Amino acid sequence: MLLIGLFALMGVAATVAVVDLVQDDDADSEQIPQDDTPEESDNSRGTAGDDDVYIGSNAAFDGLLGDDTIEASDGATISGGAGDDSISVADEGRVYGGAGDDTIFGEHRSTLFGGEGSDRITAHSYSGVFGGDGDDSLGNTSGTSNTTLRGEDGDDRLWVTSSSVAFGGDGNDTLYGLNGSTLHGGAGDDEIETAWYIPDQKHLSAFGNDGNDTLTIWAGLGHGGAGDDVLMAEVDDDLLDRTDLITLTGGEGTDSFTVSFGSAERGWAGPDPLTSPPLVTITDFDPETEQLLIEDHDSAPLESLEIQPAADGSYTDVIAQFEEDLIKGRHRDDYHPSFAIRLDGVSSLSEEDIRVVNSSDGTTLALQSGTQGDDTLVAASDTYVLTGSGDDQVMTSQDNSTVHAGGGNDTVLATARTVSIYGGMGDDSISLSGEGSYAYGGNGSDTITAHGENVTVHGGTGDDTLVSERGTEASVFYGGSGFNTFEIGLGDTVNLATDGNYTLNVYPEDLEGSPALIDGVYLPEADVILNLPPDVTGDLSLRSVMVEGERFPFQAITVTTQSSQDLLTVNTKQDVEASLDLFTINRDVVF
Repeated sequence: MLLIGLFALMGVAATVAVVDLVQDDDADSEQIPQDDTPEESDNSRGTAGDDDVYIGSNAAFDGLLGDDTIEASDGATISGGAGDDSISVADEGRVYGGAGDDTIFGEHRSTLFGGEGSDRITAHSYSGVFGGDGDDSLGNTSGTSNTTLRGEDGDDRLWVTSSSVAFGGDGNDTLYGLNGSTLHGGAGDDEIETAWYIPDQKHLSAFGNDGNDTLTIWAGLGHGGAGDDVLMAEVDDDLLDRTDLITLTGGEGTDSFTVSFGSAERGWAGPDPLTSPPLVTITDFDPETEQLLIEDHDSAPLESLEIQPAADGSYTDVIAQFEEDLIKGRHRDDYHPSFAIRLDGVSSLSEEDIRVVNSSDGTTLALQSGTQGDDTLVAASDTYVLTGSGDDQVMTSQDNSTVHAGGGNDTVLATARTVSIYGGMGDDSISLSGEGSYAYGGNGSDTITAHGENVTVHGGTGDDTLVSERGTEASVFYGGSGFNTFEIGLGDTVNLATDGNYTLNVYPEDLEGSPALIDGVYLPEADVILNLPPDVTGDLSLRSVMVEGERFPFQAITVTTQSSQDLLTVNTKQDVEASLDLFTINRDVVF
């Protein structure tokens, strides 16, 4: 009986000990973080399901079926098999994606094959990448170099950096390269672009090869190859400091060459085109079958174009001069940058061989030039008129034309729609009556009259007079610097976005119809004079359309009227308190 009782007590104690041990293990397990890294597989083959494995150095693994996730160490060889696999290998790894849309990453000196499907493959330095069938995306990581990419079949996307090479292969591919890379489009109609950022003067080269390719070159060489190719030279700030400039070669076929200077943003401090190498050289331009296109920008319109053949007939230079630096809102009417385009092997050229392209809508305009004297010009439809110097008269009744009046006191009458007028230097008189037209007065004391619907007028520098003809649709006016005078009517908008002195003559009949008069981003520190007859009735309103930021919607403004009546009210957005304290109001002033 004693032994039975002892064993019974021992059994109870043992039971308690086991229970306590289990409870302690559970408590400890809650304090130890779980490791989500898959265990290293001892097998060389996966399953028919979705495997998640880690493969050690110099090992081989076949994922078989399923959407597998495989991570491998140095020197491993991985086959994804069928399915949409995610595979990464360390240095000197080798990957075969197999069928499916795979995502593959390889570190240094890896060899990566996408196989069938639309794969995404990224590699480090000294690696080789092969897209295989499908529309693949291939690239090397930023800061790496000496990688070779081959898109092979399909419409592939390839991007390379730092002395790497990309081959698009068959299909309509898209290639992008920088830092001394070389791009080959291969067969198909490819789109190729070399980047603007090229440190250490590294050379870039792009070759379209077969097909009708589009090449955009920011630096280095662009060669279209066989086919009717489109080649564009983009000139920006970085190119202005370089010795490795832009060279375009069309190759076989009838090619199109476009040069754009609109990306230079630092003030256009370019080299002297008469003493420095040309920024852009075209090696095989054929005036009999091809055209040179120069892109025009609203921020820096083309002012003049000069054709200068070499004395020995070995080349012809085209000197493009632009109105002023309006980029980023910097108005510099005293600055007229010029850039040279050289056409090797071209002994003669006419303006009929050159077209101007509108950067905003891609419209191509034929050139029409005046002389250095006083010209009378009639602009045709889809033309870009360069009047030259002199007191010129220009009339345009055809849609989609641009007139650059140049120097002199010019008169421009535009009755067509979507016409753009640039007054240039001098005291110009401009009249716009077509819908959607635009006028920029430039330097000088200009008079610009808006007759049509949705017309935009910018006075530029100088003491300008901007008139909205009575009874016409609403127009938008920008005064610019100087002592400016506006004659405005119902619904017109005046943007006083720069410091200056403004006089506004209001049609009194419109005051009862609409209280809105001045409608701008913000009103700077300026004097605003409102010329109102003494007998007008109704409220006059100044309204701001932007109230965010550190600037008040209205700043210290002096408003002077002829009337002793209470004509002034202030409207702002709902969340901003309007205050007349921002204004100094002078009444009973006779003008």
